[in-house]
Amino acid sequence: NQVIKFESTDAARTAVILGDHRISYGRFSADVENLARWLVCQGVTPGQRIGIFLRNNYWCWVCHLAALRLGLILITLVPHFKMESETGGLLDVALGELEDVDAPVVIARQLIVFSPQDMAPFAEQVESYAAVRDYTDLRKEAGALRLFLTSGTTGKFKIVPLNMDMLRSRVALVGKSQAINEDTRLLSLMGIDTIGGFTFPLATWNAGGCVLFIHPVPVNENNLGGVPYDTCNLLLVAPARLLTLLQKTPKPWKERVARTIVVGGSRLSIRVRDEALRCACSHISMIYGATETGSIATGGSELLDRHPGAVGFAVDGARVQIVDRKGHPRPRGAIGIVRTRTPHMFRGYEGAAGSRPDNGLRGGWFYPGDEGVL
Repeated sequence: NQVIKFESTDAARTAVILGDHRISYGRFSADVENLARWLVCQGVTPGQRIGIFLRNNYWCWVCHLAALRLGLILITLVPHFKMESETGGLLDVALGELEDVDAPVVIARQLIVFSPQDMAPFAEQVESYAAVRDYTDLRKEAGALRLFLTSGTTGKFKIVPLNMDMLRSRVALVGKSQAINEDTRLLSLMGIDTIGGFTFPLATWNAGGCVLFIHPVPVNENNLGGVPYDTCNLLLVAPARLLTLLQKTPKPWKERVARTIVVGGSRLSIRVRDEALRCACSHISMIYGATETGSIATGGSELLDRHPGAVGFAVDGARVQIVDRKGHPRPRGAIGIVRTRTPHMFRGYEGAAGSRPDNGLRGGWFYPGDEGVL
């Protein structure tokens, strides 16, 4: 039931590159296992709701995977996050670098400080984790939940819960639709709190590939020094961030011909596409979807020459309709409201948004809030 099958990949292969550090699959697996044992030592039990506050991308992922392995209800948080108002629930555990978090903002029954100082193995970062030698009874990954916060087109946060079956099917679809394999070197510029930023690294690790992480230094539009943009062969990025990269980085990028860029989150303009193909990559793949449904459509950016608003072809299993305001299907070529169903879509929102009569679904369809045309 593990979301990553570490044992299916050569332990010596490189799973993560962060700056000058190369982390093998064997080391990655051991860190996840040891951190899970350490959490058990802290009294963490399956079913608890946990928030993770970490800036270092590698250790953040180790904490996420350890939490899932223990069957926790996992939500990604950042310092100064308005936990109480936006998630509508009390955290059982807050884990990570808590010194910069305002105590009144984050309400949790237990605070566990984990502030790794370097990239040494977890066994060298803390003591006492080895006190739990066999925690088989506490490994409840099948019961884990991953909570995503999304605002969609409403501007108000909603909580989307995804169970492990949903996550695994989405990860498998990402791997298949984007042809991810053991030679993939992924750089994701979408956060781990987004569905793309969560599923693309998992799909890469499941294929035996390598994920490149941004060095844990402040990165913004004026500071790209920690972004290994020119050493990846698969880049996941929103169109606006891609435009910033193209404007701020030397051109052409190294290994341009071997690189694919995947864009999602908003429409890709022809101008940005052409500039990216000229200096950064040889292929651009567009994805359209939602946190609630996962991928809905994907396709090459050459489709923009057919229609400037194109987002691709419906992926396997996705049903897409264009309807009027009463839910009646519109004819092909006519503009209307997009609605969709996928095999791995959510079952309803949590918290205040989940109390609505439709709970985010109308007649079994999800309406992402977009207008479209088939």
